[in-house]
Amino acid sequence: MRKRICVSVFSFILTLSFTALANADQKDTASVDYESAIVSYEAKAFNDAFIHIKNVLQANPDYLPAHLLLANLYFETGLWEQAHNTYLHAYEKGADPNLVLPNWSRVLVRLQKSEQILAIDVSTDLSKAHLAQWRATRAEACLIESRRLCAQREYDELLTQLPEHPLGLNGLALLAIEDGQYKQADTLLQRSLAEDDSQAFTWWALGRLASARGDVLLSQRYFNNAYRISPNNAKIARSLIDAYLAIADLDAALLVTEDLLLETEDDLYLMFVNSWLTSQIDALSNIRPQLEQIDQRLSIVPEEMMIAEPSLLYLRGMVALMQGNFEQARDSFNLFTTYSEQDLQTAILLATTNMALGDKKAAMLGLQNHEEELIEQHIEQAIFLGSLYLENARNFKAVRLLSSLTELYSDNVDVALFAVRVEFSRGKFKEAAEQLNNLLEQYPDNRQVLVAYSLYFLDIGETQKAAKAIATLRAQFTDDITILNMYAAQLLIEKKYAEAEVVLSDVLNQAPDLFAARYNQATMLINKGLLDDAEVILLLLEEEKGNHLQVVFQLANIDMRRGDFESADRRYRYLLQEFGPIGKITFSAVAAMNQQRDYRSAIAALRELEVKEPGNPLALVQLATFYIKANDVENAKSTLLKLELIFDRPVNVLVSESQNWLAVGDEDKALSSMDKARLLQPKNLNLQLQWVKLLLALNKVERAESSLSAIIKSYPKHPQVLFKFGELAQQKGRFTQAMTFYQKVLNEDETFDLAFAKLYALSVKTGDFSALIKRLTATVEQEPDRYFTRNLLAQYHYYYGDANTAINHYLYMLEVAPEANRFALYNRLAELHLLINNEKSLHFAEQAYRLQPKDAGVLHTYGWALTINGKPQASLPLLRQASVRNATSLSLQYHLAYTLVELENYLEAKRILSRLVKSSTPFEQREKANALLSRMEQIR
Repeated sequence: MRKRICVSVFSFILTLSFTALANADQKDTASVDYESAIVSYEAKAFNDAFIHIKNVLQANPDYLPAHLLLANLYFETGLWEQAHNTYLHAYEKGADPNLVLPNWSRVLVRLQKSEQILAIDVSTDLSKAHLAQWRATRAEACLIESRRLCAQREYDELLTQLPEHPLGLNGLALLAIEDGQYKQADTLLQRSLAEDDSQAFTWWALGRLASARGDVLLSQRYFNNAYRISPNNAKIARSLIDAYLAIADLDAALLVTEDLLLETEDDLYLMFVNSWLTSQIDALSNIRPQLEQIDQRLSIVPEEMMIAEPSLLYLRGMVALMQGNFEQARDSFNLFTTYSEQDLQTAILLATTNMALGDKKAAMLGLQNHEEELIEQHIEQAIFLGSLYLENARNFKAVRLLSSLTELYSDNVDVALFAVRVEFSRGKFKEAAEQLNNLLEQYPDNRQVLVAYSLYFLDIGETQKAAKAIATLRAQFTDDITILNMYAAQLLIEKKYAEAEVVLSDVLNQAPDLFAARYNQATMLINKGLLDDAEVILLLLEEEKGNHLQVVFQLANIDMRRGDFESADRRYRYLLQEFGPIGKITFSAVAAMNQQRDYRSAIAALRELEVKEPGNPLALVQLATFYIKANDVENAKSTLLKLELIFDRPVNVLVSESQNWLAVGDEDKALSSMDKARLLQPKNLNLQLQWVKLLLALNKVERAESSLSAIIKSYPKHPQVLFKFGELAQQKGRFTQAMTFYQKVLNEDETFDLAFAKLYALSVKTGDFSALIKRLTATVEQEPDRYFTRNLLAQYHYYYGDANTAINHYLYMLEVAPEANRFALYNRLAELHLLINNEKSLHFAEQAYRLQPKDAGVLHTYGWALTINGKPQASLPLLRQASVRNATSLSLQYHLAYTLVELENYLEAKRILSRLVKSSTPFEQREKANALLSRMEQIR
C-alpha cells in the first residue's frame, strides 16, 4: 500500500515537473522567437517577422512587447484596422504612450477616428517630441470635425507647453491661410523657419501660402524643398505634383508620381494622375458606381379570399390578438384597414396590438388620425393617445390635446391628472407640483389624486409630503395591499429599513406575486448591499414584465456598483432609447459613459434631456462638463452662458459651474459662481473653504488670507481651517510658517494624513527632516499598524536615511498592508537589497512579480535582479516588457543594454547605449553607460 502511495506521489511530482519544464521551454522558445522577430523587423523582412511574432503570441498571449511589435508590423504593411485594434489593445494593457501614439495617431487620422483621438488625454506622460506630434494630431482631429477653434486651441496649447515649436507655428499658419490672413501666416512661418529650417512641413506650408497668394512658381519651389527633405510623404508629393501641373511641367509631375507609386502602390489619387499623365488624356469619363441588384425581397403573398371579404382579416386579427400572437394580429389589422374603410374600433385594436409589441410610435400614428373622435366619444382612449404623444416626445401635440380636453371636461379628475403629466414631461416640475397640490385640496379623498401625489413626491424624494397622502390612503383602504406596498416604498426612501422589512414581509405573505412588492424587496436588498440576491429577484421580474423601466434601471445601478460599466451603459442606453430622456436615467447613464470616457455619447444624452427640460440647471452644467472633457471649449462656454440665464441655480450647480469656468480659462466667472454659492450658504464651512481653495489656485493670496482670517474667528482650531492657513503660507514661500500650521493641524487631529504628506514635501524642499522624523517616529511607536505614517517614515529612510531601517519598516508593513499594496513593498525590498544581497533581491523581486506581473517597475526590478544573478536569458523578456510599459526610464534602458551585452547582442546594445550617452537627461548610470559603450567599441 505504502509503495503504491509513494509511486503515486512520485508520478504526481514527475507530472508537475514535466509541466513546469514544458512551460519553461515554451517561454524560452517564445523569447527566442521574439528576438528573431526584432531582427526580421529591423531588416524589413516583415513576413518573417509576422511568423515569429505569431509564434510568440501563441506561446504567451499576454506578452505586451509582442503585441506592440505586431501593431508596428500592421502599420508598416498598411493593415490599418488591424493596426488600430492592436495599438488600442497595447495601450489599454499599459504600453507606454511614447511607443504607441507616434504610429497609432497616424492610423487614427487615416481611419478618420477623430472622436477617439480627442477622447485620449495622455499629454502629461509624453516626451517633448511626442507631445508636440500628439497636440498636432489632436488639432488635425478637430479639423476633421470642422472645429477650427478647437484646432487653434490645440496649437496654442502646444506652443504654451513647447514655445516656438514648428508644429504649433505651422498649424496656426495654415489656419491663418484658410482665413486669408496671409501676413500673419507668413510671420508665423518665418518664426518656424528661424527655429528649424529642416522641417519639410514648414516648407510645405510656405508652398501653400504661395499658392494661396497666386505665386505658382514660388509655391513649386517651396514644395520642391519640402519634397527633397521628405520624398516619401504623400501629402507633400501630391502638392508638388499639383504645382507642376499648374505650370504645365508634365514630365516633372510624371517622375514624382512614378517615384511615389513605388512607395504607395494603392494610392488611388496617384494612380489616377499617373494614368492621366501617361496617356495624355485631357478628360476622363465619369465613373458610374457599380450598384448591386436586389434579386429577392420579402413580400406578403396576397390572400384573395381575405381581400375579397375583409371581415375575415378582422376576424383573423381578433383571434391572433386573443391568442397573444401580436405580430399576426398587427399584420391582419393593417391589411383590414388597407382593404376596407378605416374605423375607430380597428384603430384602437391596432394601437393595443402595437403597444403589446412595444411599438409605441406605431400605436400613436394609428390613433392620432382619430383624435377628434376620441375627444368627443372616448375620453379614456383620448388620454391614452395623450400618453403616447408624451412617450414619443410629441409634447406639442399633447398640449394641444390637453387644451381640447380641458375645454370639454374642465372638472374631470383624469384630465387634470393628465395635465400634471404634461407639465412634468415638459420639464415644468414646479408647475406640476403646484397642480398636484391644488388637486389634493380639491379632491382630498380621491384615490387617483392621492396615489399620483404620493408617487410624484416619493420619486423626487420629498417623503414628508408623500407620507401625508399615503397615511390618508392607508386610513381609507386599510386592507389594500398596493397601498401597504407604497408605504413600504416610503419607508425604504426614508432609510427605515427595519420597519420597511416588516411591512414588506406582510405584503409578500398576502401577495407573494405582487410585482411592486418584489421590486421593493429587491430595492431593500440593494440598500443592504446584497446585490446578488437583489439581482435574482430583478431578473425574474424582467423575465415576467419584459424590459420594465424601473427593473432595468435597478439592474443597471447594480452593474454600476459592481464596476461593470459596460453592462450598465448598455442597460441605460436601452432605457433612454425606449422611454426617452428622463432626468435620473440620463444622469446615471452619463455617469456610466464617463467611466468609459465616452464623452460624445454623454453629450448626446444630455442634449436630448436639455431639449425636453430646457431649464434643468443640472443637465446644463453636466453638459458643459462633458464638452470640456471632449475638448469642445466653444460649446462648453455657450452652455455655461445659457446656464447663467437661470437665476435660482442651486449650490451644487454653482460649484460645478465654477469649476467649469476655471477649466475654460475664465477666472472671473469661476470666482463669481463660487462666490454666489458660498453666499447662499454662509454657514457652510466646506463651501467657504472651497472658496479659499479657488482663490489660492488663482493666486489671489490677499483675498484668500482675508477670507481665512474671517473663518478662523468662528473655527479657531478646526483642522481644515488650519490646513488652509498652511497652504496659504506655503504659497507665500513661508515654509517654516507653513510647517508650523501643519504641526498645529496634527495637534488637533493626529489622523490628518494629508498634513503629514505636506510636512514631508516641505522637509524635502528645505532639507530639514528633524521635526517630521521626530513626529513620525513617535506616531509609528504609538500606532505601529498605521500604514500611511509608517510608509512615510520608510520612504524617508529609502531615499535619505538608513537602508536597513527602511528594510525593517517595509518588512513590518508586509504584515499589515492591504493586498493591493503588497507588490510595491516587495519591489522596494528588492531594490534595497540590490546593493546588499543579490539572492534576497531576486527573492523579493519574484514575490512582487507574482502579485503584479504587468507593472513596469516590478518588471524592471525583477529583470535586473535576474541579470545580476547571472540569468540574463530569463531577464531579457522581462526588461523588454518593462521598456514597452515605460519608454522614458534611462536607467531601464541601460539595464536592457547591459543584459543584451551579456547575451552578446552587441548591435542592439550599442544602438541603445549610443542613444543614452547622447541624451542630455541626467541618469544614475551615465558613467557606466559610457564605459560599457567604450568596451563594446574595443570588442568590434
